[in-house]
Amino acid sequence: MPTYDLSAALAECKRYRRLLEELFPPPEEVYGFFKTKAFPHDFGTYHEVCAIFDADDEASCAWACDVENSLPATWDDRPVLKPRRRGPTEGLIVAADAEAHFV
Repeated sequence: MPTYDLSAALAECKRYRRLLEELFPPPEEVYGFFKTKAFPHDFGTYHEVCAIFDADDEASCAWACDVENSLPATWDDRPVLKPRRRGPTEGLIVAADAEAHFV
């Protein structure tokens, strides 16, 4: 089994969270932020960067969908322009893991 460096994993999540905060700041009136969370697994605890938002608020859901639809392919990707706001879309996004995927 590969070794897991907790401090390196948390540092990666912190760097990824900062990238997401830079690329996807929620509008002032929208409840939304990114948080690093720990989850149990058969091989131990793993960490993800999660999008926290109000699932009952259309604007908050739209922000989360914007994030999901515009995630960078790699943590080092920095687009020249910030992503445009899209109209509200359906579906709920729960969390983004540290590999830039939503579940």
